[in-house]
Amino acid sequence: MPNNRKKPTAVEEKRLRSAAPEVDEYLNFVLVMKGKARHRFVRQLYSLYKKTALPLFTKAVKRALKYRIKSVDTIENIIRLVLRDSHYEPPLPEINGDFTNRPAYREGRFADEVDLSIYEWPSGYE
Repeated sequence: MPNNRKKPTAVEEKRLRSAAPEVDEYLNFVLVMKGKARHRFVRQLYSLYKKTALPLFTKAVKRALKYRIKSVDTIENIIRLVLRDSHYEPPLPEINGDFTNRPAYREGRFADEVDLSIYEWPSGYE
């Protein structure tokens, strides 16, 4: 890969700004830096945004703006604290009840039981 290849972050920044007004306000505060540092920060924040639910991300960014935090690692820690303090329960995945009617399920339900006797049990487990 060439060293002089430009890797713009305009798309990521645009998506972050359109996510919520609080995020846009935070980016206005934090993106006074130029060059590689700016691009690195936008990429890190965008990565965190993709991994986090929007209400939670917005809450963390709002708190980061309140306390003038300019570190993505600290925002990630804020998210952890919010999750821990709010006793957050992740939503359960939707399970389609028709999976038992699928041909692959029907073929596998009559398979032989797996012989687990070759494995050792940990001491005190039984």
